Amino acid sequence: MCPLFGAVVWTAAKAQQALPQTPKPGGSKKNNKTAGSRQKTRDADLLEAGSGRSKGSARSAGRKAAKLALDRVQLAAGHPPKPFRLAAERILKEQGKDQIAKKGRGRGDKQKLHHVLLQAHRAAFEAGIDAELSQEWEASNERLQQWSRRRLQEEGLALFDLKAEPAGALFSDRIFRFAMARRGEPMPEHAMSQGDIILLSQARPGESSLEGIVVDSSAKWMRVAVSASTAPHIRGGPWRLDLYADTVSSERCRQALHAFSQPQPELTPGQIQLRRVLLGAGLPQGLDLPSASRQAPSWALGNAARTILKPAFASLAKILEAGKLNRSQGEAIRAALGQTLTLWQGPPGTGKTRTLAHFLAVAKGMLPRGSIIACAASNVAVDNLVTALDALGVHVVRVGQPVKVAEALRGCTLEALVLQHPAGKAAADLRAKAALEKGTTGRIAFEQAMRLEEQATGAVLQSADVVASTCVGAGDPRLEGKTFRLCCLDEASQAVEPAALVPLLKGCEAALMVGDACQLPPTVISSQAEEAELKVSMFERLQAAGLVPLLLDIQYRMHPAIAAFPSRTFYRGALLSHPTPADRPAPAGFSWPKAHKPVAFVQSNGPERRTGTQGDIAAAASLANNTEARLVATIVSRLMAADPHLTSGAGIGVITPYSGQVTELRAQLQSIQTTAGPLADGALEVKTVDGFQGREKEVIVFSAVRCNVGRSVGFLADSRRLNVALTRAKRGLIVIGDGRTLSADIVWCKWLNWVKKEGLSI
Repeated sequence: MCPLFGAVVWTAAKAQQALPQTPKPGGSKKNNKTAGSRQKTRDADLLEAGSGRSKGSARSAGRKAAKLALDRVQLAAGHPPKPFRLAAERILKEQGKDQIAKKGRGRGDKQKLHHVLLQAHRAAFEAGIDAELSQEWEASNERLQQWSRRRLQEEGLALFDLKAEPAGALFSDRIFRFAMARRGEPMPEHAMSQGDIILLSQARPGESSLEGIVVDSSAKWMRVAVSASTAPHIRGGPWRLDLYADTVSSERCRQALHAFSQPQPELTPGQIQLRRVLLGAGLPQGLDLPSASRQAPSWALGNAARTILKPAFASLAKILEAGKLNRSQGEAIRAALGQTLTLWQGPPGTGKTRTLAHFLAVAKGMLPRGSIIACAASNVAVDNLVTALDALGVHVVRVGQPVKVAEALRGCTLEALVLQHPAGKAAADLRAKAALEKGTTGRIAFEQAMRLEEQATGAVLQSADVVASTCVGAGDPRLEGKTFRLCCLDEASQAVEPAALVPLLKGCEAALMVGDACQLPPTVISSQAEEAELKVSMFERLQAAGLVPLLLDIQYRMHPAIAAFPSRTFYRGALLSHPTPADRPAPAGFSWPKAHKPVAFVQSNGPERRTGTQGDIAAAASLANNTEARLVATIVSRLMAADPHLTSGAGIGVITPYSGQVTELRAQLQSIQTTAGPLADGALEVKTVDGFQGREKEVIVFSAVRCNVGRSVGFLADSRRLNVALTRAKRGLIVIGDGRTLSADIVWCKWLNWVKKEGLSI
């Protein structure tokens, strides 16, 4: 079972203890205190504990304050949020005497309490963000200063001896194509991908280094975008490219945490209501978190409910009548149209992005243009949503660096649309003129161009049905001061809480979060950041605090046999399958134990080996298994040779938990020959499980890697990773591993027992 189900049970029990209880009939006077008076006493006790006047030592007062703060806010995320508790304790002890001088039970005291809790929230998450950035910087600097060239190449973190050629422009950026000095020579395997920030240098990195962003790459070249001011410095070669750390995201997260923690008198009642629901504190008297989240936003109150919601519900009814949505999808949309905060849980293959696109297509009719922002944790997820919205005729403006946007969607980027606007065209002409002029004339032309560009930007954003960006991309300076009344977050369970706050704080009065806490959480590399609960998304925290997500319960991806175990184990059997076995015939070229159930476990006894150096700050140490890699190559080549739908390799995904095994697999798979010759560049994808979340393929071949005497499974013990691995395939799933080692983990043991019972082992 998904860990969150147990967490929800735990949290509900803890919350029930923390919240005022309904008095029992015939109880004592003491037990029959009203819920309101009991809560007032609880708040007053917390204030007193912070003021330093409670009985006992300062330490016990702090502990009491922390416990009461924890109970009051209900910020449980499957287990007690220790960093939040400690931050609340510290703030109450440090600031209590100055800010909370008297024991009181009025509105002012509650406001002070709420402010302390906001400060604790900021302190806890800032610690996580700082730890994560520090880890990234240390890892980058260690690589640049201490690692040998050989090691950097082996880990795929640097490329050497490249030549550079101009390759055009992308709006204001300049594109360069980097390739090996010897024409036609393939580039070494590397870990750089679209959107990554890299350092370009001809000497030692750090000495006259330039910064760029990866546009795309093939086996023989990589295209990199640089600023117009950087471009003149790139000529010839040899060049070195190093993967580098990103500081912009961290800074925008810090700004969001600061904004969330500060009193802002100019906020509307609707904005205040959403913020309090997001925190889980300061809620209206008599309302718990689920009740507060169900309150209607301002545009759905009173007469507006008839004039705005009624047409929206009518539009939804037409979509349902046309068979474009199933029952659970329709119910999810209907609920989200009239609530302050809604959570959707979208298990694998349930069409969550498509459902979200339909919701936005309906919701745009309720609000003026330029009032909706839709975000996701990754650029790929944003692009998927933009594609779905475009198919429904929704006018989307994609905000973000164009280099990180899919090429087919760059026409809907803010940059492209600004250039099409009359003011934007005039600005471009003035910029060209300014570049030719000197002195005052050139400066005036440039300033005029800037003003016209700002005018065009504002007009384009205001014309949008939906503005789309990544979560941190919503902190783009061009969106500063822009208000969005509705915010939708796709991949919400994969976004760290500070990143989710970036779009949510842009004037929003209502929000919809779509995610699945039974799949992988946000990626966090720092152990300190993990201790600070940064790996717990806002989606998961709110779900654990009592907000029950609406479940999208029909999956359209997997053969029913592939979906059977994940449905029963991770979703309590609630996930139903739409495809029939006839819709998903077993791929040819593999001896399936049962042809009508295209799932197989292939036993491998080859030992794992360690790559890199254990204990490195850069976390380059990983694992590989050569025996499994050879088995994978054999299986993949047979599938490609026998199944006409798989001959190019594009329908096959090879996944593994470890980056070291990704390198090993790619090396083994390079020798595969297709009917048309060598395997086409990039046709067969080999990725980590974490890098494949949200993706699907006709066939998935999964290499588990772990095989050791101690039966250690490492982070394979995270059942969410297993859930993702088992739910990527449409027609066939092949898992290669050592059953003896894997069975040491309770969930893996359940899967292996299921495979054995169903007769699917080889």
